[in-house]
Amino acid sequence: MSSTEARWQAAARYISRGVAVIPVPDGEKDPGLPGWQDLRLTAEDVPRYWTNGQNIGALNGEPSGWRVCIDQDVPEAGKIAGRFLLPTLTSGRKSRPHSHWWYIAPGAITKKFKDVDATMLVELRSTGCQTIVAPSIHPRGDMYVWHGESDLKMAHIAAAELGRRLRELATAVLIARHLPKLRDESTGEGGGRHDYAMALSGFLLRSGRLDEEITLKILKAAWDAKGWPDERSKREAHHDVEGIVRDTVENLAAGESVVGGPTLEDLAPGVVRLLCKWWGWKRKAKHEAAPEEKEERKPTQAEQLIHCATGVEFFHTSEGDSYATIPMDGHEETHPIKSKGFRRWLVRAYFERYERPPGTQALQDALGLLEARAQFDGAEREVHLRFAEHGGAIYVDLANDRWEAVEISTDGWQVVPGEATPVRFRRPRGMLALPVPKRGDTVDELKQFVNVSDDDSWRLLVAWLLQA
Repeated sequence: MSSTEARWQAAARYISRGVAVIPVPDGEKDPGLPGWQDLRLTAEDVPRYWTNGQNIGALNGEPSGWRVCIDQDVPEAGKIAGRFLLPTLTSGRKSRPHSHWWYIAPGAITKKFKDVDATMLVELRSTGCQTIVAPSIHPRGDMYVWHGESDLKMAHIAAAELGRRLRELATAVLIARHLPKLRDESTGEGGGRHDYAMALSGFLLRSGRLDEEITLKILKAAWDAKGWPDERSKREAHHDVEGIVRDTVENLAAGESVVGGPTLEDLAPGVVRLLCKWWGWKRKAKHEAAPEEKEERKPTQAEQLIHCATGVEFFHTSEGDSYATIPMDGHEETHPIKSKGFRRWLVRAYFERYERPPGTQALQDALGLLEARAQFDGAEREVHLRFAEHGGAIYVDLANDRWEAVEISTDGWQVVPGEATPVRFRRPRGMLALPVPKRGDTVDELKQFVNVSDDDSWRLLVAWLLQA
């Protein structure tokens, strides 16, 4: 069988399993095809697109049923990924196995974590991205392979949880790449890991940042990512880190000063900026002394409002409209950022945190910034009215207080919560709720309420109802 025929068969198999695929020129990683993000090929299209042994690119995110992958671009990530990510199907090349971890995460957006020198550390690829998959060949001649079952069974995970786990992994990888070398007893060179751990602990454990458990987990993983000459060195280093973290927690609780951001910036320039960016923390000036790190400039009301929106998914449509999907009690809701629904949610979130209402101008300033964030930093997604099609299923918005929808497919129907719906709905004024469907009855019960004289007319009416 030729390589072209093998790619034909593989591409058709991916399509049959709900994975959207595109051709990628042999020896390349870039599709080089205008509009490839919107290409949705069928099995009948395959021979026309795979004509000369092209590789296979799997579209990530929404086009492939929200199959996303985490690409680990540096060796440190591969060594410790399993400490932060859930077990799932993986892929890679023969020379770099398990470099891609695959999940089904509805609503996940693309995230890139880069080092201070712009080296990509880890990346979450979702809608708008593609990943080369088996049986393709890497430009260096290495074959792509799947590690595990061939039916593409991937772990399901909420987008927010996946994002949190990825951020923790990226933090550990970043710290590992700036970890000082072990001290060479024969030359006296290297050392400084103790001071590095103290600065990291003081920075990560401050109020509003990380707790003791996750800080210790990240630091141990970062230390291990660099490897050890022997087991004794590992045990001693872990013991040292445990003591530093424990002492830092006790000192902070007692109100004593500890080293932190300024010292960390001296030891690893640029790391503080990246960690603050990834976690949404407020940066402190390098010249501030350790005791002064506790006395931050009082944030404005607009900044406080923006902080209240942490955990909200911001995105925009192809028409340029900005939206936010906000967490509610037991469900999620989608609103235009300038709508009363989002405005009221933000005011309520602010009041619950600060026990006072925000000023009008501060609210306008915050909404303007959040709208810009959705437009320029958020993913592009479509927002639907009442019903939408996705992945071979139809979704009907019940427009109730729980934001539930009915999922209708060839396998039947079910009521799904809003956060489990892979599409986003909007609710214009005047839109009424639909009754929640119940099982057990038949359409024949409608017959007594309509004026039909025979079975043929009844079947015609039912067909019309279904089409409508």
